[in-house]
Amino acid sequence: MLSASSAPATRARVFFALWPDAACATRLHAIAAACAADCGGRVMQKDTLHLTLAFVDDVDAGELPALCAIAEAAGVALQPRPPHALLLDRIGYWPQKRILWAASEQPPAVLEALAKRLAGGLREAGHRLPLRPFAPHVTLLRKVGAVPPAPRMDILHDAPQPWHFDRFCLLRSRPSASGAAYETLAAWPL
Repeated sequence: MLSASSAPATRARVFFALWPDAACATRLHAIAAACAADCGGRVMQKDTLHLTLAFVDDVDAGELPALCAIAEAAGVALQPRPPHALLLDRIGYWPQKRILWAASEQPPAVLEALAKRLAGGLREAGHRLPLRPFAPHVTLLRKVGAVPPAPRMDILHDAPQPWHFDRFCLLRSRPSASGAAYETLAAWPL
């Protein structure tokens, strides 16, 4: 179900994502801050840390109910719904984008299945999505100045961060000078 605040806008920049619980977000934010002390960059705000399942981009607000129907179908297809966990156990760096991220060596199959179902439904509805493989990750830093030292890069390998999830969301991105703010428009059990 869409939130009441989604009604007034005529356009929305939206995506589907998972959100970490408070303890996971706190630890990831602390790791990001420690990495930034070593290599520079802009630390992602704790309340914006997420794992993108499908980025839809800018859509007319009238399309939001259709996006919700796609999400509902994708989530229902994944039953039964046991509790799910992602173990973040590595940090990586994309030099061309200057992004430092956290990910899992072995992400749970449910993430790949959900991302694939969302992408399929979105493509069938006429949305253009990149044809690259799904690479589940959490952006920790943007505009990184240099690769952090090895001990910092191994922090999750030495002490993995569990991320328990039981739902996914449709979110609106609202750009600002300090970085994007996100509004949850709808959520579905997983």
